[in-house]
Amino acid sequence: MSALRVHVEGVGLWSPQLADFAALQSLLDGATRSPSTGRPAAATLPPNERRRAPESVLLAVEVARQAVAMSGRDAATLACVFASSHGDQPITDYMCATLAHAPAELSPTRFHNAVHNAPVGYWTMASRCHAPSTAVA
Repeated sequence: MSALRVHVEGVGLWSPQLADFAALQSLLDGATRSPSTGRPAAATLPPNERRRAPESVLLAVEVARQAVAMSGRDAATLACVFASSHGDQPITDYMCATLAHAPAELSPTRFHNAVHNAPVGYWTMASRCHAPSTAVA
C-alpha cells in the first residue's frame, strides 16, 4: 500500500469578525479587528437559495469557495468531502421543539436543511460540480 500524500492549495475561513484568510493574516500582522461581517456571503449560491439556506450551509459554501479560489482550481472538477460533527444544531432544536408542540407547522425547507449532507448538496449545485462528493457526520 502506498503512502497517502496530501497538500493544501487553498484555505477558506469565515467568522463574524473575519471574512476571509486575508483578514486573519492582517489581524495577525497587527491590524485592528474588522467589524462584524454578519452572515457568510456565499455569493456562489443563487439569491433565493442564499436567503433560505441556514448559516451552516452559508459557512460551508463560503469557505469552500474561498479555498477553491485560492487554489486556482475549477470547483466543477474537484471531488469534495464536507464534514460535520453535529449537523445544524439550531435546525435540529427547531425541529424537536416544533414536533413536540405543533408538528403540522414543521417547515419543509428547514427539514431538508437539517440533514448532514445539505452543505455538500448546495455546494455541488452552486459550483456545478459533477465530481464525486460526500458528507461525513
